[in-house]
Parts: sequence; C-alpha cells; structure tokens
Amino acid sequence: MPSVTGLSSSPVAEGTRGRPGLGPRAAAVLVFGASAAVLVVEIVALRLLAPYLGLTLETSTMVIGIALTAIALGSWLGGRVADQVDPLRLLAPALGVSGAVVALT
Repeated sequence: MPSVTGLSSSPVAEGTRGRPGLGPRAAAVLVFGASAAVLVVEIVALRLLAPYLGLTLETSTMVIGIALTAIALGSWLGGRVADQVDPLRLLAPALGVSGAVVALT
C-alpha cells in the first residue's frame, strides 16, 4: 500500500531498490521451464517403473508424492539459504545441482 509520499513502506521494496535482479518475464520463463522439467522427470520415472511395478494408481501416486516432497524440501532449504545469501547468486548453481542430481538418478 503506498504511503502519503507515494513511496512504498514495504521493507522488501526498500531492500531491493536499485539492485539488479531477474525481470518478471525472465522469472516467469524460468519457473515455467523448471516446472516443465519436473513434469518430464515424473513421466520418465513412471515409464521406467511401469515394467516392474505396473502403471497403476499406486505407482503414479508414489512418483507424484516423491516429486512433491522433493519440491517442498527444496523450497524449504532454498528459503533458509536465501535468508543468508543473495538468492540471485545461488540461482544458477541451484539449477545446475538439481540438473546433475536428476541426471545421476
């Protein structure tokens, strides 16, 4: 909510003023791409498990549950780390590490 002077009273807005960052379009593309990559990993996991466990509701639920658990843990850990280190510095390494972990899996 703007104040009487027209400046924002939000501490987030004050802390990021003049700081280079990721634009809204770039952030949207990054989130869309990462979400699409997670979906591809889920589909590949289902296809790899289907010959052994069958393509059942339980198998699909397990894969989706594991993916959502990994997303939740990553968000929690990322939030804790972002409180201590500039998030823009960690963006590329975090995506690189996650890609390497998926490749190893």
